[in-house]
Amino acid sequence: MTLAELLQSRFRADLRHRGAAYIEAERVSLIRVTSENVFGVVVDGAEYQTQLRYQPEDISLFCTCEQFTKSKSCKHLWGTVLAADQRGFVNPAIRPGRLLPFMAPSMSQPLISDDLEAAGPDPEGESRLPRGRAKARPAAPVRPIRPWEARLAELSGEMSGTPDARKGGDSEERQIFYEVDIEASRESGKLVIQASQRQRRAGGQWGKIKPLKVRPGELDQIEHEDDRTFLSYLAGAIPERTNWSTQQAELRTSAHRFQVPWELGQLILPDMCRSGRLRILNSDEAGQQHLTWDDSEPWELTIRVRRDTEAEGWRVSGLLVRNDEVLELSEVPLVIPGGFVVTSDSIAVLRDFGAPEWMRGLSVAGPLQIPLSDQHDFVDRLLDIPSLPRLDLPKELQLEEVRVQPQPMLRISAPPTTRWRNDSLNAEVIFEYLGLPVSGSSARWAVVQRESNRCIIRDRSFEGHCWERLRQTGFRRRLGDLKQTVNVEIARRDLGRAVRELVEGGWNVFADGSKVRQAGGLRFRVSSDTDWFDVHTDVDFEGRSVSFPELLRALERGDSTVRLDDGSLGILPEEWLEQIGMISGLGTATEDGLRFSTSQAALLDALLAAQDSVEIDAGFERMRERFRNFSGLEQVEVPDTFVGQLRGYQREGLSWLKFLGDFNFGGCLADDMGLGKTVQFLAMLLRRLQDVKTPPPSLVVVPRSLMFNWSSECARFAPTLKVMEYTGLERANSRADFSRFHLILTTYGTVRRDIAVLKDIDFDYVVLDEAQTIKNPSSQIARASRLLKANFRLALSGTPIENNAGDLWSIFEFLNPGMLGRSTAFRTHIADPESRESREMVAKGLRPFILRRTKKQVAAELPDRLEETIVCDMEPEQRRLYDELRLHYRDSLLGLVQEQGIARTRMHVLEALLRLRQAACHPALLKRGDESEPYAKLDVLVPHLQELISEGHKALVFSQFTSMLSILREHLDRQGIVYEYLDGKTRDRKARVNHFQDDPDCPVFLISLKAGGLGLNLTAADYVFLLDPWWNPAVEAQAIDRAHRVGQTRTVFAYRLICRDTVEEKIAELQKQKRELADAILAGDDSSNVLKDLSVEDLELLFS
Repeated sequence: MTLAELLQSRFRADLRHRGAAYIEAERVSLIRVTSENVFGVVVDGAEYQTQLRYQPEDISLFCTCEQFTKSKSCKHLWGTVLAADQRGFVNPAIRPGRLLPFMAPSMSQPLISDDLEAAGPDPEGESRLPRGRAKARPAAPVRPIRPWEARLAELSGEMSGTPDARKGGDSEERQIFYEVDIEASRESGKLVIQASQRQRRAGGQWGKIKPLKVRPGELDQIEHEDDRTFLSYLAGAIPERTNWSTQQAELRTSAHRFQVPWELGQLILPDMCRSGRLRILNSDEAGQQHLTWDDSEPWELTIRVRRDTEAEGWRVSGLLVRNDEVLELSEVPLVIPGGFVVTSDSIAVLRDFGAPEWMRGLSVAGPLQIPLSDQHDFVDRLLDIPSLPRLDLPKELQLEEVRVQPQPMLRISAPPTTRWRNDSLNAEVIFEYLGLPVSGSSARWAVVQRESNRCIIRDRSFEGHCWERLRQTGFRRRLGDLKQTVNVEIARRDLGRAVRELVEGGWNVFADGSKVRQAGGLRFRVSSDTDWFDVHTDVDFEGRSVSFPELLRALERGDSTVRLDDGSLGILPEEWLEQIGMISGLGTATEDGLRFSTSQAALLDALLAAQDSVEIDAGFERMRERFRNFSGLEQVEVPDTFVGQLRGYQREGLSWLKFLGDFNFGGCLADDMGLGKTVQFLAMLLRRLQDVKTPPPSLVVVPRSLMFNWSSECARFAPTLKVMEYTGLERANSRADFSRFHLILTTYGTVRRDIAVLKDIDFDYVVLDEAQTIKNPSSQIARASRLLKANFRLALSGTPIENNAGDLWSIFEFLNPGMLGRSTAFRTHIADPESRESREMVAKGLRPFILRRTKKQVAAELPDRLEETIVCDMEPEQRRLYDELRLHYRDSLLGLVQEQGIARTRMHVLEALLRLRQAACHPALLKRGDESEPYAKLDVLVPHLQELISEGHKALVFSQFTSMLSILREHLDRQGIVYEYLDGKTRDRKARVNHFQDDPDCPVFLISLKAGGLGLNLTAADYVFLLDPWWNPAVEAQAIDRAHRVGQTRTVFAYRLICRDTVEEKIAELQKQKRELADAILAGDDSSNVLKDLSVEDLELLFS
């Protein structure tokens, strides 16, 4: 196949026709061919450079014509393609999808051994003959070129074309010079060097010196290595040839005149001088007047003031001084500002002290004449000039030089009050030298005190450190007009911290003419009423004050400063945001303080305990002591109507519920799953019915799957209770009978739909079972639950925190409205990973309202459960499918996430993770495999089930994919294993549960994770298998606890099946983080490492 056939689809017919015409007209030349590149030149009025580049996956094209920049193809390239085919540079074995390197010229001829031997005696004992008289030998047999031979031949060809090889032993045919252009250098203020050359004529004489124009890509054609080095530095680095845009610029650009910056000049000028080829442009004879490098001390620009002998006054002239040597500026051919001095025979370094303007002024306009009457004014003005070179003043004009360290000052200008919230703060930096203020923006290098006959030299090094300190503290330097007094600005919220650091560093800071005031201590006063507590705070700022509400508003905005009563600025300590921020978020603002409800007494006590000065009244003291003595609850007798025995911890729970009722508080019973939260509430309800004969009915809201469980528990432990199930299509007819029942059972969905009616009914208790259902405070069910009216509110949940601390806020907003303040404040100070102290205070304040006991703490007779992870290895077919999906989603999603953010791409990310998890479970879930094949997980699970069944055990198998359970059912059917099945569509749940619990011949229960994770008592099983990990570890724990409950007499073994090197392993790590979160809030521990959103790095890990 030819290259033209391969690339034909990239070129229009008219381009192919014109490209073929260039071949016929012999306008296409191939100038260089390697295994990777074919370089060509096409003559079409002008010369156009073309390139064909071999890459394993494609043939890249490039041309310098305008047509290529528009359409990426052109007639010149088609001509180059045809030329490459005609001249045998294309391997005929190429095919679409199977590209091969080009065949360089040396690859087209077979190699013989002589081509690779070093010079020496002939193997047969005869000497080699000179070229042109080679001994006749039989023609070498033509054979295919072996790959290693082709590579060696290519290298040999390239080496034979190097400058050193071409040069050989021939005499020098070209000389290259570097010429300093004096006039151009003066005009540009930069050292201008021209590269020139002369070539030897046929008669041996040297021709005229002409400019040497070299493209960067042609430097390898320069004979001498030092010339290649000089020109490389002058022309800059050669652009990378694989970059099309830079190569286009390279092919079109050639230069012979260069501006040499100071750094480059220091590097190459000494070597240029030593080479003997650096000279001044337009010297009479080439090879004469070469410049030498003067490596002595630098020349120093000096302003000399001397008596003018021709006029009454002073003469100011510019000199170059070095030790005892002196040069008049007018006598020097070339002086480059900040760089070099060029004389007629040398080039040296110049030190101009950053004042090049003096050179131009004194060398062009000549010396400056100063009348005697103006001499003092002249000196004063001279010293006020921002940049000065070295001064040579006579004694009568000299001033005493004083060097001192200045006092740094900052003057802050606050914007008007109406704009205070939105503006940054501006400030002026001032350095005070012996009582004289100097603006930090001033370019003056000295301050003249004529009355003291002295000048104070500014300490630029110290000032530089001060500017850097300002930058580190958050100030931004304002650039522009140096006459402006305002020279820095800072965000309002950053000012307090920055000022504190500056004051500690010795700065004087002022705001609006007054010294910025530092804050003193906080003094809290608490006064009580029947249903609330008021908190007032006194704040002192060095004798000035601010109202507490204004202080709270400043902290709420995140300000680090506050406007005081006299209009000055007070700096708010950072720790105040932690100390007062939570108090502000919990309370309700009044005219002069904050108001708290009685349910917040424990929280308020915990928050104020961290303050140094707190004054409380007797009412708050009594309430505080009641909460502090919470551990000593009064023992409550179990009502006679309760059937059964309460364990010790359950009796304590009954006392705690009575404590909440005495204070009319809501609470969260957060015992571990399986410890009998339902039983404890039923006992409390029976006790309530003993104390109050005709209370309103109580409402219990449960997930639909738990309705039968609550009904059976009521019938078992509280048979005297009158229970109504408020569900179904006919439920509206039963609302009139609510008052005839003690307990109304309903579902979350029913409450959401009927809230318009239910919100007007008075209930005694409203209980939310599995209360984490309302974890999202903005959800419809959370809003509906908060509208229910009740004397007492209770939440039951073994996992009140499933994802983040915000779950707890939503539950407590139902239990005790307003107790945890505003949601935003709670999330800021509790869910913030850095606010550990606030979380500890809140955990302490919530302790009376949350009762949590773990199984290990209170149920010693309950056997341990053992959890283990079984790692499954996927077969090659499943692994290929998984890796294909992983690479696809990694390439397509990560860039999208980095561009748009996780929030906007969340649905795409979740879909990708779902597909990867399905691929790890069973390819048939993606319609990519045979359901009859076990693949990795079923290959492990089914033998395990067979073994434990033979030993008389029962097992629960959970999966969140019902389709995965369907596949498993087919495999169990083939093995003859009896099982029960339950998912969200199952109606006769109780019958299926009883069948599994009571029938010894039914050893396996297949359950969907969400449908069966709550409320089921399946203690007949002592093995639990989780086929696929779930993000939320609480959901998995609930599933395991279906078997690990009170009533279980055997050790429960729980197995998680995870495929190796898949997203499931990463999910396990995220589960660990969520467990740490729940434990931290409920136990008061730190959860700083897990209260963070999923990051791009986390996604990269999941798709790795």
